[in-house]
Amino acid sequence: MSKAQVDHHHEEGIALTNTQQDRDALEYDDEEEVEDIVDSFEEEGWLTRCLHPFVNVIVLLHYHWIYNRLQFVLGSIATVMILLLVTGVVEKLDGPKNSLDGLFANHRDAHIRNIPYWTTINSKLDLKRDMIDHWCLDGSNNNCECADPFIPEAKFMDENWRKAAKLNHKAVKKAVQNKFEVKYSHMDEEQKDETTHEYAEERTKSTFRTLDVLFLGSSNTEARTGREIGVEKDDLKGIKSTFETQFQTNSSDYTGMALGIAGDTAVNLLWRIIHGGEVHPDMDPKVYWVSIGINDLIAAQCSEEVTLVGIINVVEELKIRKPNAFIVINSILPVHTGKDVLESNGKALGHWRSLSNINGVLHSFAKNTKKVKFFDGSKVFAKVDDGNLCVRGELYADNFHLNRKGQKMWGKAQIDFLHDLIQTPQEETENTVDDMSNFRYYDDPLADDGAQ
Repeated sequence: MSKAQVDHHHEEGIALTNTQQDRDALEYDDEEEVEDIVDSFEEEGWLTRCLHPFVNVIVLLHYHWIYNRLQFVLGSIATVMILLLVTGVVEKLDGPKNSLDGLFANHRDAHIRNIPYWTTINSKLDLKRDMIDHWCLDGSNNNCECADPFIPEAKFMDENWRKAAKLNHKAVKKAVQNKFEVKYSHMDEEQKDETTHEYAEERTKSTFRTLDVLFLGSSNTEARTGREIGVEKDDLKGIKSTFETQFQTNSSDYTGMALGIAGDTAVNLLWRIIHGGEVHPDMDPKVYWVSIGINDLIAAQCSEEVTLVGIINVVEELKIRKPNAFIVINSILPVHTGKDVLESNGKALGHWRSLSNINGVLHSFAKNTKKVKFFDGSKVFAKVDDGNLCVRGELYADNFHLNRKGQKMWGKAQIDFLHDLIQTPQEETENTVDDMSNFRYYDDPLADDGAQ
């Protein structure tokens, strides 16, 4: 080997040695820096020593950030995604449609126990707390904000709710006042003092239209007044106009008033009936139309059984206060989730399983109870498409609320129902109004056991 070649290899060896020494020095300096940090914490005393685990984590993160940056970043992203999946945050970020479906997972224990027994209920005397197998939609008793369905409850802490309740009460008082003002509007003071009630009735029969139907409920009912929890909304003006055309003009087939508060559950409506002045002794509509229950099931996540007891308690209270009136129970309407197939191959899916069970028992209750009727809203808001029962999404503004077209179709179906109910002789109404012969129950865990 020539001298030049020897000198060249010697220089390369020196360069490699220097590079390795630089690396060792760098690692040594970093190690010394870490040791200095730890030593400085140890010198601070017991409080600092308590922080050692956190210091170790910081040192470890610092090390990986310096020497394994790519792996550090990818590992951090993977850790965050796993945490999101475990805590359910990903489901929430995916929007209310998918999370709503998640409420109605296949919890067989969450459905009504012993449906045949529930279908025999025909009065408040048949309702007892011990007949409730579970209080929450998931089959538990503690994982929900479900109120006692036997106790009326107001939302006094909600300022808008208090405002909405006062507006409803004011509307009732105004209707009662107008009734008496119109009743005696053609008489002078002497006649008002001397006339009999029979004369007054005869005198004003052609000028005063009695209230035919009072609608009681939650958001879809309140929307007919153009309000949401007592606040007027521009996007509800069309719905208000539609309702006024259908139920509040001289050409309307039937006169109606809507008293609703968005977000109300059955116990909230029960309070409004008992304490809120919405069922006035001097106002006697022919029909009380009840649309309640969806917030019990969805918002409060009450079980089907608790939801049923709440609705039946409302009906029973109306029966006590207005024994001569008809009471119509509006079925809980299907929810527009985006996955709008309610039934496939005869099997109920998602939320429709629970709603079908509840609506089926309510229908049986109406059949067993005098002057109580059941209105099947699925005939309006669902349709058969390619052999499947599907929600008519074009009638909804969102998951739960009807748009103007949906409200118009609902009102038209109600008018047709009222025509059969009010115009048909009472002895015939049992056969002409309540036809749900094709109704089915879903997933009763005890149905095959013959339990009573």
